[in-house]
Amino acid sequence: MSMDKLRSQLLRRKPLAEVEDDTPADERLTNSLGLWQLTAIGVVFSGWLILSLPWETWLRFGVWLVLGLIVYFFSSRTHSKLENLPEPVPHG
Repeated sequence: MSMDKLRSQLLRRKPLAEVEDDTPADERLTNSLGLWQLTAIGVVFSGWLILSLPWETWLRFGVWLVLGLIVYFFSSRTHSKLENLPEPVPHG
């Protein structure tokens, strides 16, 4: 879609679906190729950044994770709506 069409669509406030796309189907497909490679590169790069963190950061993360799980577990035990349901009345 050209910038002129996008600009006119924004100025006229028409839904984007109403603006026709004159790009051929094979060209649109070509533009989307490489998307999964970009995703894989992003995952690898993010993993590299995470693994390059110093061990002190991992220790702090682990401590906060354990504390958070303890608070979550014990608060859910006392605030559980399923635990505080009334006993069902037997029919018979």
